[in-house]
Amino acid sequence: MSAPAQTLKCTELLGRPVLDRQTVKELGRMAHFLVDAQAQQVTGLVCKSGLLGMTKTAFAWRQVEAIGDDSILVRAADSTTPQASDMAEAPLGFEILTNQGNSVGKITDLLFDPSTGAVTAYLFTPHGWQGLMAGTYIFAPVAISSLGDRRVIVLEPAVENPQQYAPGFESKLSQATDFIQADYDRTRQDLAGFQQGAQDVVQKVKGIADPGTPNAGNATSEVNQPLNPDD
Repeated sequence: MSAPAQTLKCTELLGRPVLDRQTVKELGRMAHFLVDAQAQQVTGLVCKSGLLGMTKTAFAWRQVEAIGDDSILVRAADSTTPQASDMAEAPLGFEILTNQGNSVGKITDLLFDPSTGAVTAYLFTPHGWQGLMAGTYIFAPVAISSLGDRRVIVLEPAVENPQQYAPGFESKLSQATDFIQADYDRTRQDLAGFQQGAQDVVQKVKGIADPGTPNAGNATSEVNQPLNPDD
C-alpha cells in the first residue's frame, strides 16, 4: 500500500469516496474503519453505497492501495473479505472507564499510520475527569485493557495526567525530536573539535619541554620570539 508518511485521524476520512483502483469506479463512501483491538491495528474499512447508504461493502486492509486527500483507492478485484475476528468497528463514541471503575469520558477519534495501519493513539473528551478542562486529550493504545459493547476499560495511571491534543501534535513532536537530535550532533562535533584543539596544545607543550622531540626547537623559538611593538 502506498500512502503519505504521516499520522491520519479516522474521522477526517469519513465520507471520503472509495474508488476501485482498476476501474476508477466509485464503490461508495467511507463509513468506518475496522480495528483489531488486541493488536491495535486497522484491519479494513467499510464503505456505504446505494439508496440511503444501505449497501455496505467491507475491504481488508491489504486491499487498500492508497489514502489520498480526496479519495481512497482499493483493489476491489481481490474480493478479500475481512475475517470475522477483524470486523470490529473502531471504538469511536465508546465510553471510557478506568480499571478502578471510574468514568473518564468518551473516545472521539483514533490516529493511525497509513503505511502500516498501526493505531498510534486515541483521542478523548473528558467528563469532569480529574478536573480536566474541556478539550481533546490523548492516550496510548496500550492503555486499553479490555473492550466491550460501547465501552472500553483503560489503565487509570495512563489517563490521570493526559496530554492535551492539538492539530499538528505529531508533526510538532517529530520536529522537536529532529531538533534535539541535530543539536546533540552539533554538540558532539563541537566537543570533538575542542578535544582535538586541546590535544594539539598538549603536544606543542610537550615539544617545548622535551628538546629531543622533533620540531621542539621550532616550537621553542615560536614561544620565545619577542613581540613586535608595532603588532
